[in-house]
Amino acid sequence: TGIQFRNISTFTLQSDSVSYNSSNGIDVTDSSTGGLITGCYTRNNTLTGIRIGVGNSHLVFSNTAQSNSTGISALTSADSITIRQNQLLGNSAGLSIAANRSSILESNAFAQVNSTGISANGARSLVIRNNSCDSTGSNNMDLIGCTDVVIFGNTFNFANTHGLDVRGAAESILIRGNQFRSNRRAGLKLSAGNSITVEQNDFQGNDTGVLVRSSVGSMLLISKNNFHFDTHQFENETGGARNVVRNWWGTIDSAAIRGSFYGAGAESITFLPYRLGIVDPAASADTTAPDGPPPSPGSANGGPSSGTLPTSSASRPWPCTSTPRGDGPAPRQGSQGRETDA
Repeated sequence: TGIQFRNISTFTLQSDSVSYNSSNGIDVTDSSTGGLITGCYTRNNTLTGIRIGVGNSHLVFSNTAQSNSTGISALTSADSITIRQNQLLGNSAGLSIAANRSSILESNAFAQVNSTGISANGARSLVIRNNSCDSTGSNNMDLIGCTDVVIFGNTFNFANTHGLDVRGAAESILIRGNQFRSNRRAGLKLSAGNSITVEQNDFQGNDTGVLVRSSVGSMLLISKNNFHFDTHQFENETGGARNVVRNWWGTIDSAAIRGSFYGAGAESITFLPYRLGIVDPAASADTTAPDGPPPSPGSANGGPSSGTLPTSSASRPWPCTSTPRGDGPAPRQGSQGRETDA
């Protein structure tokens, strides 16, 4: 180990370079508390660049971890850890957090990670926000058996497999305002869990936007998301019913939307009503719902026959003050279940 803190309270390690150790670069253990590790550079350490093994209330801020086995880790006996604004480049694994409580992973950047960018296993009361995870050899992020987790404002792009995989006994998971783009398989894979909310995310250019497996419970809300240019917008792996209303599917053609669903349970997906335009996931945005298109003489049930929104100088969008960021008040149903204001 390069630098080790044992049973020390309120310490600061700043602007050190720790490289080529046969164990960890920086190791915090034996009930150390209140540490600040900032501005350090860890490289080519056999195990972990920065390891928080035991102790609470540490801040790991603005460091670079490069070409280690694992960039940064916070283990079972480390609670209330904040890992913020770090660069994790070319590590075998990016950031690993296990079975701790009340930690924050924020504004970290991951690139060229050989396996998984972020792995959280058994954590409780975890906040993961505004991280950038790109070009990982496996999933951008694994969430395994975690409870009470907020995943907000992250980018999960160019994973060799899935952008985010939620599995194990996951419970009370909020996935909001994230970007999932150009992942080789699913942008978001929900393998197992219950009480999961997926809203105001953007799925684009993935093989599958969202994949839901049979082990996911019925308490699943997928609403006010944008799905466009995915090979399959939504996959329901088994025959169980899934409700995915009020999303934008890249078109207003209900037949085309239905045709973008995949899996054994594709016909069990309820998607009506659906959005007529893109949901803006930015804070306080999308304060007006899109107009309902006028009937098209050549289309079924008096609805539109093409996948583009008509333009009109006489548009009258709903006011939307009660539910910001993606929805208007409860719409009247159009002839095909589209959200419409007329």
